[in-house]
Amino acid sequence: MQIRNLPSFWRNGYDPVEEIDLEDLHADGRRRVRENLAAREYDLRQSWLTGLMRAIRAVDYLDESQLPYSSKNAAYYTPLAEYVRRREFGRTLRHPEILVPLVLSGVLEAVSCLSTVAAPLLMQRVLQEPSDPGHLLALFGVSLVATMAGRSKDQICRVLAVRVSSILQLALFRKCLRFSGRTTCTEGRLVSCSTTDMMLLRNYILKMHDIWSSPLQLILIILLVLRLLGLSALLGYFVMAFLLLSQTQANAKVASALEKYLGYDERRITILSQAFQRIKGIKLMLLESIIMKKIAAIRELQLVALTRRLRLVFCFFISINQMIPGLTALVSFISYWAGQHALDARVIFPALTLFELSHGPASKLSLAVTRQFSILPSVFRVRDILRQEEVDEQSSGDPGDIAISLDKATISYPGLANNAETTDEATAFLLDALTLKIPRRRLTCIYGHSGAGKSTMIKGIVGECVAQPPSSVKVYGSCALCRQDPWIMQGTVRDNILLGKPYEELRYRQVLRDCCLEADLTTFPGGDQALVAGNGATLSGGQRARISLARAVYSQAEIIVLDDPLSAVDARVAQCLWNDCIRKLSQTAVVVTHQLDLLPQCDHILVLDKGVIIAQGSPGQVLKHPFFNGSTLLDAPKELSPPIKDEAQSVAPAPNIVNSNAIALGKEVRVRGSVDRGLYGVYLRHSGGYPYIAALSAIFCLTVGTRIIGNIWLAWWVRDALHWAQHHYMSGYIGVMLSQAVFVALVGVYLVAGSVQASRRIHEGVLAQLFNTDMDFFDQQPLGRIINRLSVDIEGIDFRLINAADGLLLAASSLLASTIVLAMSSLYLILALLPIGYMTSRIQLLYGVSAREVRRLCSVLDSPVLAVINEAMGARASIQAYSAIELFEERHRAVLSKAMAGISVRYALETWVTVRVELVSVLLLGATCVLCGLGLLNAVQAGLTLSLSITIAKHLDAFLWSLINLDVEMNSMERLNQYLMLPTPETNSSSIGREIAPSWPESGSVVFSGVEVTYPQASQPSLHGFDLIIPAGAKVGIVGRSGSGKSTIIAALTGLVPLTAGTIRIDDVDLATVSLRQRRRSVHVLAQDAVLFDGTLRENLDPSRRSKDADMLGALSAVAWHQLMDQFDGVDRRSVLDQHILAGGTNLSAGQAQLVALARAVLARPRILVLDEATANVDQSTDEIIQRILQQSFRDNTVLCVAHRATSVAWMDCVITLADGRKVG
Repeated sequence: MQIRNLPSFWRNGYDPVEEIDLEDLHADGRRRVRENLAAREYDLRQSWLTGLMRAIRAVDYLDESQLPYSSKNAAYYTPLAEYVRRREFGRTLRHPEILVPLVLSGVLEAVSCLSTVAAPLLMQRVLQEPSDPGHLLALFGVSLVATMAGRSKDQICRVLAVRVSSILQLALFRKCLRFSGRTTCTEGRLVSCSTTDMMLLRNYILKMHDIWSSPLQLILIILLVLRLLGLSALLGYFVMAFLLLSQTQANAKVASALEKYLGYDERRITILSQAFQRIKGIKLMLLESIIMKKIAAIRELQLVALTRRLRLVFCFFISINQMIPGLTALVSFISYWAGQHALDARVIFPALTLFELSHGPASKLSLAVTRQFSILPSVFRVRDILRQEEVDEQSSGDPGDIAISLDKATISYPGLANNAETTDEATAFLLDALTLKIPRRRLTCIYGHSGAGKSTMIKGIVGECVAQPPSSVKVYGSCALCRQDPWIMQGTVRDNILLGKPYEELRYRQVLRDCCLEADLTTFPGGDQALVAGNGATLSGGQRARISLARAVYSQAEIIVLDDPLSAVDARVAQCLWNDCIRKLSQTAVVVTHQLDLLPQCDHILVLDKGVIIAQGSPGQVLKHPFFNGSTLLDAPKELSPPIKDEAQSVAPAPNIVNSNAIALGKEVRVRGSVDRGLYGVYLRHSGGYPYIAALSAIFCLTVGTRIIGNIWLAWWVRDALHWAQHHYMSGYIGVMLSQAVFVALVGVYLVAGSVQASRRIHEGVLAQLFNTDMDFFDQQPLGRIINRLSVDIEGIDFRLINAADGLLLAASSLLASTIVLAMSSLYLILALLPIGYMTSRIQLLYGVSAREVRRLCSVLDSPVLAVINEAMGARASIQAYSAIELFEERHRAVLSKAMAGISVRYALETWVTVRVELVSVLLLGATCVLCGLGLLNAVQAGLTLSLSITIAKHLDAFLWSLINLDVEMNSMERLNQYLMLPTPETNSSSIGREIAPSWPESGSVVFSGVEVTYPQASQPSLHGFDLIIPAGAKVGIVGRSGSGKSTIIAALTGLVPLTAGTIRIDDVDLATVSLRQRRRSVHVLAQDAVLFDGTLRENLDPSRRSKDADMLGALSAVAWHQLMDQFDGVDRRSVLDQHILAGGTNLSAGQAQLVALARAVLARPRILVLDEATANVDQSTDEIIQRILQQSFRDNTVLCVAHRATSVAWMDCVITLADGRKVG
């Protein structure tokens, strides 16, 4: 059967219709199921792990290459992920690889339930006829069957959890690659869904059968209790039902708290991602404390939601669940005794075992209901992402003479259009009713002043901005996009240029020559195989621009869209790129430019003004338009040097250490060996220190004591060991049960308080270290790696550590109490416990080392997954324009396969250890049966021993599981502690800084004396003996080719890089003796890319909120605010400071964003102003405005200007030229 009749939302242009043979897919699924069974994927023994575990234990390390993974696994699930992306969930569930394990695990769960319930029934037979070997053998047999069936079900569910998680993550990523401009999904939400939500979903699948098996098991146990105690037991179960129903309303509160936690987590991760993407600007503007306060405020709200959830779970639920078996048994026994029935061992101990067993399903039922509520927020979040609109397919095969057409196109930015209720209509829709046609195989230039809408139109063409109905935007042919802010993915230079296209050496070499990259590659260790960091953080601006251009040219797309491709390079390189590359393109080329001198060389020109096309046509027609005021283009920007020769080799950038750094991406650190016990001390100190430990230990001892008393109280009651009246025994038992509940609740209270306190302090400490470490750290760390620790590992100390700690304390108290009572009942059992304890410890040791190393590897393998997600979300428009979706899907499948392989091994290890530990417990039961058969135990001893032998298996399993799990989950603390130990030279330098007057610097003189700068891991200095004297109030221009060291001067002045030799003095004060905060406060840097954050205009002008509105409006007026008012026409000027600006200023033009940054500089009133290519991205008129403002507003200030344009340095007092890190003119 062929799938052709797709849902309507799929047919309406979301993706090309794919023909998938459903019968072949399901036949393949059935084949895969048979292969999995043959390969023993569901094998309960998991014996293949033993060799791997011994190898891990021998070296205390697990290498990625040892994982049994295949990228084909994730590739196989792609069709199922496609069903999920289309929201065709029924087809996914019916697939054999989902349906078969779902049904099989259900059958095994039923077998395990029946066997578990049968054990108390057989115990009663054993107590009635202790010498009958058949009953003893049957009791041992059903216990063995319960263990094997239950653990087989667990392994199948673990395999299923990995499959479903893989399918959903593939579907979410495939969806994000196809998001339209209208999407409201943030990067933080996608990261949160791929980490926390997937973890919650896997945990849900592991226990999904509890929702029906627990009630079934509970009903069977109730029937057995009724058989023993009659109708008097119903009263006890009414109490149980009441206690369980009391948790229903609390479950809704748990879900609500979790939903709020996840929402705040999404906001926190989004802000963190934006902050670390702009960390250089944050450091230069001294915004670290402001960003940290903003994150801390969100984190505090998140911790409030976390505290509410943890208190409900660990104080309310667990304490009630601990009371359930005792109170149920007590009320039932009182009712039974009140009915004139004798309480003897043959009745009490089988019933007690049943009541203890009922605690398990009752607790599981409570947790299952809680999980049903808790998983809903995650399901809704995944559903919301899958409901996001996908990009319309705009390309067609029309061979006409038109390459791009817009008909009445109304284009807006998604962040504004999606929040129209809080945004003025004029703000949301920036281009209205555009109609144009761009001819095929012609060079078309789009020209206009800053804010005219050029970049917005380009983004509308490629789908990054929203085209509102009934707009028509048609792109007839494949498209390549070269953005104004070049996108560079993490990988080699060649990978960035090819972007999945086949490598053709001749064409590739020609592209390198045309884009002036050959000389750059000679300075890269490894040439074009040199690794570059994500977003090109370790490349110069010119190198990033040329790599982006080379990618567009190599793609051989029918339409190449270039958004101001020459702004980041100097005039010589720009002329080379224009003459030898752009003008020679045979395809349709659309170039956004600010350079008037390029217009006469184009075939077609579009002129935009205030979002309206005012002229279009040939250069001869357009340049006569009144817009140009009859100018003869003599005002066009002049070159800084004569035209260069045609040979691309002559454009040779100076060797720059940044190039060497490009391949020095740091490898993620993994700790080897056992977990440092000092980490527990670090965590406990953050939790509250010695008073906290003492209080928790005291409560734990009281809990153990009450459990011991509770276990032997009924034996005293039956034997009347204390010679008390019956009501005294009843009152004492009630007191013991209530004491247990109180102490368990107190344990929860202290655990929650300590855990939340530790989470708060650790998060604050990690952020403080990250924001105060040097830039070299961020240059060598992919963003996904940092976000992984601030999302997955923070979630680990928020949830998983307290789960492990609470489980360990409860399991330890139960195991200790049961073991003491078991030993008291018979000295013979002490001998049986010794070999069993030895075997258990050996299993624990072997498992513990392997589980720890696998968990460490899983944490490392998560980072590449998040790195790919972050990269894809940031470059979605470029990926769609280049049709590189399949390339990124393949990259995601590769890293996801490794991550899922790690989780699969971790789950297999859990199966391996639980099977063996429970088999040891079954052996303990067998030893008890032997002692009963030999008549070495009396009725009371036999009843108590058999009861505890059955329950001790659960306690032993829970204890060992929690003990190892705590050690494994300390991996999150281990990884975060690495960030807590980061070197912080930026804060350390403040301790040696001498006292400086608040008015420093008063004059603003700057002296460079023999300055030499060598970047970390570099072999050559980037600055060689640089000397420069800048008098107070002087205006100095710095020019030079890309890589000549211009940016290094600014980095050295602001302390972003340390000096290898020499000194820098401001007002005769050596900057080495001044704290970095004072140093950066004295120097204000206006960079090429304005640093703007998601927030209001007021927040961007004055992040510290120290200025008055009147001052901010005055600063806007000083920078020609009317240039921005076109963006906010119709907005009340008094409330214009409240207008929203998107992260990075994406809803502003480059010129408008730069004017906002300039207004911020005017507001700051610095004595020293540094311009780092500040006008490279703006048009000539805006450049003239900025230059005029600089001359007027900073007349008495010291100005240091790095520029490529002659107009930018024409008014300087002097201009110096750099080459190879030296001053040459």
